[in-house]
Amino acid sequence: FIWDISRYNDRNGDIYLKNLDLCLSKLKQLNKRIIWIQLPPSESKSAEHINNLLLKLNQSIIDKINQYSINLLNLSDCFKSNTNIRHNDGIHFTPYGHRLITAQVADHMAHLQQPQPPSNINPTTSPSSNINLTTSPSSNINPTTSPSSNINPTTSP
Repeated sequence: FIWDISRYNDRNGDIYLKNLDLCLSKLKQLNKRIIWIQLPPSESKSAEHINNLLLKLNQSIIDKINQYSINLLNLSDCFKSNTNIRHNDGIHFTPYGHRLITAQVADHMAHLQQPQPPSNINPTTSPSSNINLTTSPSSNINPTTSPSSNINPTTSP
């Protein structure tokens, strides 16, 4: 997918969007709950073209994901100001970055497990505002802090 942009000289992202549509249609046929995780841009200078193209395609990607009613976890929004999540190569994630991503995925999955209120109760309330994270015995996330604030970069998960 992302490699299609560089491997196949996909200057406008047409191949990427075509493959994304194919992938999402196949995933939707599985009739399972799918979470599409959109990674933050790479910090590598060599990935600058890909980052710019993905930023340009971002709304089309989100529209396509919404078209198939697939859950989106946009890690770009979560890690905008956190530059310690990747190794010096700017591509691969550090152990700390992996823990932050894991915490975000776990939090997102916890939100999906909560029953949704009937749509006629309060249409302006987001599903996550009805969640009490303290009821989950396996959760070590404090609901008054963000998931990433409970992660110590010097310990392993």
